[in-house]
Order: sequence, then structure tokens, then C-alpha cells
Amino acid sequence: MKYKWVALRDAATYVNGYAFKPEEWSTEGTPIIRIQNLTNTSGVFNYYQGNYLEKYIVNKGDILISWSASLGVYQWTGQQALLNQHIFKVVFDKIEIDKSFFKYAIFKVLREMEKYTHGSTMKHITKKYFDEIKIPLPPLETQKKIAAVLDKAQELIDKRKEQLVKLDEFVQSVFLEMFGDPISNPKGWIRKPLGDYIDILTDYHANGSYEVLRDNVELLDQKNYALMVRTTDLENGNFFKNVKYITKDAYEFLTKTKVYGGELIINKIGSAGKVYLMPCLERPVSLGMNQFMIRLLSGLNNIYVYHLFNTASGKSLILNNVRGAVTKTITKDAIRGILVPITPVQLQNQFAAIVEKTEQQKALMQQSLVEMENNFNSLMQRAFKGELF
Repeated sequence: MKYKWVALRDAATYVNGYAFKPEEWSTEGTPIIRIQNLTNTSGVFNYYQGNYLEKYIVNKGDILISWSASLGVYQWTGQQALLNQHIFKVVFDKIEIDKSFFKYAIFKVLREMEKYTHGSTMKHITKKYFDEIKIPLPPLETQKKIAAVLDKAQELIDKRKEQLVKLDEFVQSVFLEMFGDPISNPKGWIRKPLGDYIDILTDYHANGSYEVLRDNVELLDQKNYALMVRTTDLENGNFFKNVKYITKDAYEFLTKTKVYGGELIINKIGSAGKVYLMPCLERPVSLGMNQFMIRLLSGLNNIYVYHLFNTASGKSLILNNVRGAVTKTITKDAIRGILVPITPVQLQNQFAAIVEKTEQQKALMQQSLVEMENNFNSLMQRAFKGELF
């Protein structure tokens, strides 16, 4: 069945959030919904205690669309809050349309919308283009049936993601049980500077000056000899889509930052101090800019250190060495000076073995998640083509 289509401008009204200034933020009052509160459910809220217009109020169940920096559609599940700039609140005041159906329709077109994003630092979609985008509009009862099918498929995806989170929580609980809190140190481990156990601590610019690197290294969008691993790749656990490549000559030139897997990668600027464990990709990989790469000596297991720095206290150990009010940075010397508990290597290896078994379980679940997401995408394609009902 073919459906009629409607432009977004004719489907609803879109209220852009208020541009709250940092000096207006508070630790009490009404929470402010920023993009990071949508993309990261554990994101810290800022609050506002002043007067505000009713149109900026967001209630549970409202549909929100982030249109700058990160494009996404969300259904708000929290308490009453206030809408920040760069986010639309959807007001369904023009046509009869199911809220959940609308959410999925927007989700589907977002990938297409991303082709029209503008800006290098703050990517955004223009309001003019947004208004012109069209979505299918089947009869209301059909909308509800489509939404119900997609809700069920999304529920399965969400449950699988929750299981993956539980596995991560299990590993963290095992760490604390075996080694205790890294700061309170209830087991009384000796602490030593991390630098005593570092074999290599390097970064991209260890390979030469800015001019030399500019003349010898070019980042490529098309697949080539080696992957240039960046923070965004590590953060998303994605090393295949929208990544950067370098030629074999560039890879061989960057001799000091070849990545083989198992290294600790630490952001040196921006989200300074964030720690990643580099997976083994079984292909040539080179370290990107604005990161440190660490290889450890035999006295410390890399898996142990990675999970140490990802406990709440371990993160504090690093963040206490981050400097800068606006642009956060961390130095090599600061990393070397971090005091870490030196636990028995045998115990570290036992923990690493538990982690590896858990990662095997996670890999199976991740594969299952990919299959679920593929099924969801297929259902969504068929639904909006009129092939389900």
C-alpha cells in the first residue's frame, strides 16, 4: 500500500530550546535538558532557578529532536525539565499523527538528514531543509500498528543492550572484590608511579614536527593500507564505518605510533584522561592525533590497568592530573606520576582471564544485537513502504 507523504513543517510545530548561559546554571532548581543528557543517560544535569516561558517546559513523553552537534530523536522519560538550545520539542498541533510513529519516521530520515549537515565544529541541519523533509503518513490506525511492531523490536534491542551493561557491571564488581577501591585501598597494596611500569609512552607528534607530519601524512576517507585510529572510533567501538585511513608510506613514516592491539590509549585534550584499551584488529593501525599510547612492562597487566582507570576512583586518579579551565589537557609527566596500586601479577592475570571470558560472552551478545538492529531496520523499511499493513 502506498502512503501519502507530508512535509515536517506541515506535520507539527518545532519549538527550539532556550539559550541558557553558563552563568545561569545552578545546582538546584529545574533541570536543563542538553544534548549530552539525551545521548548519555548518565550525563550530569545543570539546573535553572529563574523564570521561564511555558513553551520551554518538557514533560515525560515529549518528543525531542537534536539538530546540532548530534542529530537524533528521543522520547523524554525523565521529570519535568527545561529545553536547551539546539533541541526541538515537537508539538503535535497540525495533523492527526501517532507520536511513536512520528518518532520512528524521524529516526529513519535522520541518516539522510546527516548528508545535509553544515559546520566543522558544531554540525547542524538548517531549519529550511528540516522543514522540507517529508515522511510517510498512513491512516492513524496503521500508524499505531506500525509503531507497535517497531516498539516491540526496539524493546528487544534495549533488553540486549541492558544485558551488555550488566556484563560490564559484573566485571567492575569483580575488580573491586579482587583489588578493592583504588583510592581507599582497603587491601593495603603498595602504590607506585605508573611511569615505573611504562615501556612506551608516545603520541602522534613524536614522529616529527607539524610541518614534517603535514608533508608526509594525509588522512583519507577511502579505504587504504592502514587505519588511523581516533578518539571517536574508540568511543564508539567502531573501526570500519566513517573512519580515516593512511597510505603504506605514511604508516611506515609514523614508526613511533604503530598500534598492534592491547595498548592503553589516553585522550590528551578535550575529554582528557579518558582511557581506552585498543583491540587487536589484525590489520595495520596507526595512532591518531590528540592521544597518548602506552605499552606497559611485565609488572602490570594492561587489562588490569584499563579497568582500574575505569572505576569511579580510578577516573579520579586521572582527572586530578588534568589541567585547564576551558580546554582540558593532560601531560606525559602527569600520566607517569599517577600512583597506582601494585597488585600481584598472578592476581592481575586471573582478573584478565575473567575479563576475557566475559568479553567472549559480550561478543556473542553484540553479534545478536547487530542481528536485532538489522531486523529492526528491515521492519522499518518495509513499514514505511506500506509492506507490513
